[in-house]
Amino acid sequence: MDAISMWSRLSALLGAVLFAAGGATMGSMNAGWFGLERDANALFPPLGVGAGLVVVGFARSSLTRRLHEAGWLGRAARYLLVVAPVLLILNAVVEFAIFGTLALAFGLISLAVVVVRRRLFHPGDRLLVALSAIGSIT
Repeated sequence: MDAISMWSRLSALLGAVLFAAGGATMGSMNAGWFGLERDANALFPPLGVGAGLVVVGFARSSLTRRLHEAGWLGRAARYLLVVAPVLLILNAVVEFAIFGTLALAFGLISLAVVVVRRRLFHPGDRLLVALSAIGSIT
């Protein structure tokens, strides 16, 4: 494994863990679990950082090229998945995270459709991408 792929994988893994932890905390806050306050808007920037690290991790992979070659839906997925973390991070300045949330949801849904239709990954990985798209809707 070369240094670029090791750092890319580490970035994607760290971002996924950060995003999952932020999402779990946000869900717990919104549900009022564990005595947490209900205002979870402060967690949008860390979610954006997590999503951004995942995007950076995949930036040098062959997935980027394959999405571009997959037509307009693949290109839309790429652009939405790059813009979404920026919009989520900007929620720290402008508290209107719906644009980042929608960009992430539509980007993941587009990615899932392309990955499933073109069979870009192993079947287990395709399932995980589809589940992440479904999770982004909820």
